[in-house]
Amino acid sequence: MNGIFLPIRWIKYPPYTSQKSKSFPGTQQPDACLHPWQLFKKLWTTPMHPWGLLILLIWIPDPAHATQMHSASEGILVHQLGHLFFLVSMGILIVTIQGKQLHREKGWRLIQYSALFFILWNMDAVAVHILDNQTSFVSTTLLSMTRIHIEAGNHHEGLARLYYLLRLDHLLCLPAMMLLYRGISLLVKKEHLP
Repeated sequence: MNGIFLPIRWIKYPPYTSQKSKSFPGTQQPDACLHPWQLFKKLWTTPMHPWGLLILLIWIPDPAHATQMHSASEGILVHQLGHLFFLVSMGILIVTIQGKQLHREKGWRLIQYSALFFILWNMDAVAVHILDNQTSFVSTTLLSMTRIHIEAGNHHEGLARLYYLLRLDHLLCLPAMMLLYRGISLLVKKEHLP
């Protein structure tokens, strides 16, 4: 069998003789059959020039096309479902912490507060996405790096102010992440104490 054969369990190279290669003098031929784990181990333990990884990262990547704006209907629907799933998951976490009486420990209590902030953040994010992506109640125009114009339908000033406040969702997400980090840190520290 000539060429490279790639079944699921092993990698097979072209047949060769035990003589040195004529096209590349002084090189060794690879093993006839190499399990993927062995290949990974060989690649992992082979020393690489310090600039080799940087050069590899610059030359190899292709466009990923992984970014999808929320304006397309399928993008916003999947994104909204993600927010709702996260919201429900955090609700289940709070109920579980309460049900198992874990909230008596400070670490779990902070994780519970974190889940509450994540719920509020998800509710906020869903409302913002509904206002600016799924309906035409609010439209925004970027005037500069520091200024944005918010225009509400029917010149409703209260809706524009509400939208502005809802866009400050980082004021809910950041405390949630800090509480989660602190809670996990306390649990890990308690676990390692004698």
